[in-house]
Amino acid sequence: MVRVMVLAVVLAESASIALGGEPGSSVTIDVGKFAPGSGMTAETLGSLVGDARIVHLAGIDNDATKFPAVLNAVELLHGKLGFEALILPVGIFEADRVERKLHEDIPLANGAITLPRTWRESEAFKRILTYAKSTHGSGRELAIAGDRCQFDPAAMDLYPNLLFRYIDRVNAALLPPGLRADISRVFASRQLLSQASPARRAEAHRIAGELIEALDARAELLQARHPQRRVAMERRIAGNLLQFVEQEDLRAAGKVPAAFIARVAAENLAWFTNDYFKGKKLIVWDGTGE
Repeated sequence: MVRVMVLAVVLAESASIALGGEPGSSVTIDVGKFAPGSGMTAETLGSLVGDARIVHLAGIDNDATKFPAVLNAVELLHGKLGFEALILPVGIFEADRVERKLHEDIPLANGAITLPRTWRESEAFKRILTYAKSTHGSGRELAIAGDRCQFDPAAMDLYPNLLFRYIDRVNAALLPPGLRADISRVFASRQLLSQASPARRAEAHRIAGELIEALDARAELLQARHPQRRVAMERRIAGNLLQFVEQEDLRAAGKVPAAFIARVAAENLAWFTNDYFKGKKLIVWDGTGE
């Protein structure tokens, strides 16, 4: 995972993102305030959050010793203050697969295969997922999502077949055979695109663009079988796939600018705020995955 600097401002309200056409504030809180024994209560937290619709948790990075504090923050924000989604610093597809697998009766480590290895092996992080899973069926679930255009090898290996399954539930003919074959050939691999040839990355760019066009052209047919939110998420994932190819072009040239990663994350967060999780309050894990 690409490392990104977290926001340095602690407890500072930032510029808002529109929520349902009305301004919604955000606040950044250092996760250290939730450390075990800190005495953080719902009342204290409520005074810090105020009317913010987005809470950024800063100071985590990939430090597993901070995960218990993250769990404390999530339990308070969701259980006491009505926040309904946890946005992780991982790929949008990677987190979406975890969200869906949390609804199945399988081991957490298997359901979280698309997340960083250090997270999957951390008992403290698994307790965060266990909490999210425990909210299912409560009438107010805690959803898991990701805001990066990231497809680590395990995710890239899974994505094509899951995409095909989504389309084939409607009609396999919706995806042209040539495009289906191209997606399998170029993306169903653990090879890092940044290490592939320029020609292969150019081909990946073309294929991702064609996939977006195919999904847009068949949106009404897909919506006839799938919930609108599922169709919207699959389209967003495809858009992030194209951005991922662009990201890997930059990586092959030397380094991915932090501004590129920040821009994509901001665009995904705006989409969550204004569309997918419209009207809901979000917890955003700032920093890095791995």
